[in-house]
This record gives sequence, structure tokens and C-alpha cells, in this order.
Amino acid sequence: MPPPRGPQQRKRLHDYVAGDIDEEDIYYPRVEANNFEIKPAMISLISNNQFGCSKSEDPTSHMRQFLRVCKTLKINGVSVDAIRLRLFPFSLRDDAQVWLDSHPADHFQTWDQLHHEFMREFYPLSKASRLKKQIQEFKQMSSESFERSNKKLGAGIYEIDQTSALVAKLDSVVHMVQKLAQN
Repeated sequence: MPPPRGPQQRKRLHDYVAGDIDEEDIYYPRVEANNFEIKPAMISLISNNQFGCSKSEDPTSHMRQFLRVCKTLKINGVSVDAIRLRLFPFSLRDDAQVWLDSHPADHFQTWDQLHHEFMREFYPLSKASRLKKQIQEFKQMSSESFERSNKKLGAGIYEIDQTSALVAKLDSVVHMVQKLAQN
């Protein structure tokens, strides 16, 4: 361990390369509860569904599963944000963990900020645009049942929130009515 440096002492190149392992990219909110501890079983449960940023992984699905597990943990005097912020690093691996570690100390101050930046990073705009285009171009054939066309819309799509699906269905109905009115 290097000797402590005074205010006038210069850093060595090694000090810049090695980095401080004490720095955390997430700011952990103060906890009012006495004896607050996240049990190893909870950490293990979170770690069983890690997101690593591979093409086959869906960040929305990962986030939904993470939040579902977090909802099972409630501790008096501990905010939901504090629990989520403490557990989230255990839900990442590979490139996603590198992304989290790349941020400066205390970068993420709230769960909303971390969630937003995670989704912005791993759910790219191009994917959102592609899904939006699929929804906008959705057409139900006249001989096709609604259930069948709805399944066709969902093929290859990890998630379409209920509002988007409803809008697509309404647009389809409006299109069909307009087509009938023309005939």
C-alpha cells in the first residue's frame, strides 16, 4: 500500500491506472433502520437473472424481473430506492457491469436516474423506432382473425406495452372501417 500523499505530493502514473476501488458509481441513500441487511439469499435471487447485454437479452424483461423480485423485499425504515440501488449491481454482468462501473463516484443519485440511463443505454432508439414502425404498419387481413393478427404483430417483439398495443388495435379498426366505407 503506498504511503499517504500530502497536499503537495504528486500522483504517480500507477495511481491513475489503478483507480480507487472504494469509489461507488451509485450513491446509496441513508437508511434509518437499525440492523439493515440484505440477506445473501436475496442477492443470490437477483444474481440468478443477470443482464449482460447480449443480443438475445431484453433489458425491459430484465428490469421487469428485477423490480418483481425487489417488491418482495420490504424493510421498515428503508426506502424502495435504497433497496433497488443496493441490489441492482448484482443483477448485471459482462458489458452491462462494465457500463455501470464506467460512471464516476455517486453518479446515480436516484433509482429513477439509474433506471432511465440503463434503459437509454441498453434499449437503443433504433430498436424503439423499429418496434414503433412495426406497430404503425400493422395490418389485419380481412380473412384473418383478430387473435391471429395480434399474434403476428407480437412475433419477434419482446414487449409492446398495453397502451401501444391498444393504439395499434384501434388504428387497425379505424383502417378497416375506412376501407369498408370506401366499398
